[in-house]
Amino acid sequence: MRDLITWHYAAQTEELAASVAFAALERGAGDHGFYDDFIAGVCRTHLQSPQIVAFLYSIAPPAAVVALRDNLLEELGSECEPGHPELLRRLATAAGFGRSRLAGLERAAQEDLRRAISTPMRLPSLRELGLSVMLEVIAFEWMLAQLAGRMGNALLRHRGIDREALAWFFHHAEVDVGHATEGVEALLAYAGWYGLTEADVARIAGLTFRENAFLQRYFGDGNAPAAQEQAA
Repeated sequence: MRDLITWHYAAQTEELAASVAFAALERGAGDHGFYDDFIAGVCRTHLQSPQIVAFLYSIAPPAAVVALRDNLLEELGSECEPGHPELLRRLATAAGFGRSRLAGLERAAQEDLRRAISTPMRLPSLRELGLSVMLEVIAFEWMLAQLAGRMGNALLRHRGIDREALAWFFHHAEVDVGHATEGVEALLAYAGWYGLTEADVARIAGLTFRENAFLQRYFGDGNAPAAQEQAA
């Protein structure tokens, strides 16, 4: 089961890294709007992350409670350390997003969550839905552990955003190696606690990763045609 999960994560991450859009991001082939759209995609994807992790914490098996609780507290932040949504707001501000655009991203992120909760379940129970959500959340941690530093450096070089404002990316590059490892263990504990077989996990992972979530969330269709023309 561990090999099955990590195979999906590696395949999704490799597809993102090999994409035209990611190449454009790193090479400086996109225009100003391309980079801003990427930043907007990252913000929209992760602004509601504490609520998603809170859901996973609420259904965590005993063996994964501590790890998910600590992850949630990190997402929320404290008086001494800003939470992850606050780091994203600082990134958007540094990128020149005005209040109206940032507010629009906040609303879009909330609407994405509302739509996800309101859509009829394609899985038979909360047990399966919880696994699907956990698979996707930990997939992002797996990917960011490998690529967040490259994303941050691309914005530093080609979009001119200072390193401090890019803290969300560099933080994830540093801590998500541990989060991804803990996350896979949490998935295995979840499957065992709720009686999910390897065949169940394979089926749900296949549904969850039918398309590349990273390309969809960060780059829209993932093709970046304007960037592709400039890179040609």
